[in-house]
Amino acid sequence: MHVESEMPFSVFLQTSDGTIIQAPYDIEVALDYEDELIELGSNNMVIKKGAYYTWGIIKTTDKVGTAFIKTSQNDLKLQTAQNIRISSSLPSGLEVNVFPKIIAKEINRNIDVIVNLVDLEGLPTLAQEDIQLEFFSDNDYVGVKIDKTMQESIQNGIIKKGEFSYHFRQKLTLSNVAPEIIIGASTEGLGIAYDCFMTRQAYTSDNPIAQNKTMHVFTLDKIPSNSNTVAIYQIGALIESSNIEKDEKDDCVDLALFDKDETGSVVNAEFHPILSNENLVSEGSFQKVNLISSDSLLLNIIQSGNINSGYSYGTSEISSGKETGKATLSTTIKGIGSATSSTEIVNTLKHDKTKIFSPTGSDRILFDNEGNFDLFIIALDGRDRPTFVEDEAKYLLTPVNELVVISKDRTFTNAKFHNDSFGTMDEKKVLFEAIPIGISADDDLKSVASFEKDPSSMVKIILPYNEMDANTEQTYNGIVQLIDFNNNPIQTSRNLQVKINSTNSELIDIPRFVNIEEGNSFGIFSIDTSGEIGQSMISADMNGVVGSQQEFKTKSFLTKLKISTGIVNEPITPGEPVELKLFVDDQYLESVEGASLKIVPDSNTTITPTNIKTKNDGSAKLYFTAQPGAPTISLQIFATAEGYVDEQRTFEFSVVTNDPSSLPTLELGFPDWIVYIGIAAIVVIGIVIFIFLKKPKQLTEDEYEEVYDDEDI
Repeated sequence: MHVESEMPFSVFLQTSDGTIIQAPYDIEVALDYEDELIELGSNNMVIKKGAYYTWGIIKTTDKVGTAFIKTSQNDLKLQTAQNIRISSSLPSGLEVNVFPKIIAKEINRNIDVIVNLVDLEGLPTLAQEDIQLEFFSDNDYVGVKIDKTMQESIQNGIIKKGEFSYHFRQKLTLSNVAPEIIIGASTEGLGIAYDCFMTRQAYTSDNPIAQNKTMHVFTLDKIPSNSNTVAIYQIGALIESSNIEKDEKDDCVDLALFDKDETGSVVNAEFHPILSNENLVSEGSFQKVNLISSDSLLLNIIQSGNINSGYSYGTSEISSGKETGKATLSTTIKGIGSATSSTEIVNTLKHDKTKIFSPTGSDRILFDNEGNFDLFIIALDGRDRPTFVEDEAKYLLTPVNELVVISKDRTFTNAKFHNDSFGTMDEKKVLFEAIPIGISADDDLKSVASFEKDPSSMVKIILPYNEMDANTEQTYNGIVQLIDFNNNPIQTSRNLQVKINSTNSELIDIPRFVNIEEGNSFGIFSIDTSGEIGQSMISADMNGVVGSQQEFKTKSFLTKLKISTGIVNEPITPGEPVELKLFVDDQYLESVEGASLKIVPDSNTTITPTNIKTKNDGSAKLYFTAQPGAPTISLQIFATAEGYVDEQRTFEFSVVTNDPSSLPTLELGFPDWIVYIGIAAIVVIGIVIFIFLKKPKQLTEDEYEEVYDDEDI
């Protein structure tokens, strides 16, 4: 973290295998921390009953170091600790640059000195208050001249608050000084820093010795965003040196950058300043100096400057933009050549990237009992530290498709979402994207994170019966209920929608969705059977919640009707009415009262009546008459009753014919009386079998007396 910053943190309970567990009751967690480096606002936190975690905010002080947070729970004998490294982009040192590096060994020469602030990482940073500088040199003459310049200067060697550097130009006579001179600066609390320059013999631009002309551009390696500084461009010539053996180990200037001829035309080349014999200007019809920035949004040229006659270099004013990145400054001078210098625009506290943070781990989101979950969107600087945003940062968070905003002067925002925010409930993993939106939105701030969905509740299906009547006109009611993994109902804080589905839609008709209203744990849905018989399953699903299934069957609950008849003496005589008693029972041999009977005779039979109803004992009576000419007649009987399955049966009866010789038994030579006795025996056996199969009927009082009268006989 950065000093004087903020960051969210979370506390949760987990098993030894890393499973986060739900608090069975309010659990208070004690916090111990390094209060000189961080602030938490409280010494304890509470994980509420039914919750999986709690979260808070860490705020850092103005001190750097390594802080710790220790959490403990005495009742559960649990404790853990986490360390936090706190760094700073506040000034921690100085850096000095002297340009150009090689100066003409002449009178009335100029050098440019830049003193800038750096942080612990060596990056340029801004002054939090005015910083007074003290200058020194290893050359008394140079030191005295700088002191006099500071006394005459309006700024008097001060880096102003909000700025990163102090620049001044020093006029010196260098004809009789050492070839290497150090210039340094110091200030209380930030130490000292220094740089050096060299002096060499200069040549005029028209000197025949200085034909191999070249040039260099100087600027700082790193410049803070929204800052002003200078760039130096210098002309010179590569001249062959008589000093074949060079010892560059003790040179304060890296001569390898200067004393080289890339064309190879000069052996033992040595860079010497060239004194222009004319004013090289950057404007007007006589323009000869041209400065170009590779990216004006990063680095802008305010004033190109000039090389005055008799001098070897010019100074341009440049400024960095709001954006960060690398830029190149190029300079061309007609008749001389060109040169480039690269620099990097930095902002150690600039919002450089974005992080999507889940309070239950880097790879999972955990839903609470009601299907809610938290996500944090955190602004980070270039060193992955939470940083304050200069203007509010807006993001579209997908796939929940919600707008989240990090407010100005805040490092993060958090938002609570519900599991039904997702577009699909099938995938175990979900990919979140925080997409910057708004005017001048920076696509580089887009963040992507993948999380496992980890539900903490389930939706349960409750059916009224595992077997439902396929033929009923009644509507059944089913229930979907939200419960935790301990089977406890969960009251919702918002309206929920549960998707339900039947694997066989031909058996039942159910809605696609069931609503659980706010404050309830369950919702009711209708079930209508279609008359089809079979087996199926109803499933319930909801995003972020474990789904469930429930099997069921549809079957017919209607009892079948059974039709039977009383005794009829066969064969019957044609033309004589015969009484037929009918009985209607259910499949359990219980008499059915009020059953409707419809009798359909064949063409050889007449009946009366054709439609009748059964009495309280399940019986009904009709009369039928056989017509002569047919050996048998048939009656087709249909029975219906409310709440029963219809029944249909056909009964046949033999009829007396006028041609006994038609019986097949006569062909065997038996006497006629034997044939009739055989027929009578068959009829008697059939009657006895029927009496044993047919359940006994309750006799009326007259029938009861007739039976006993026959016994007396």
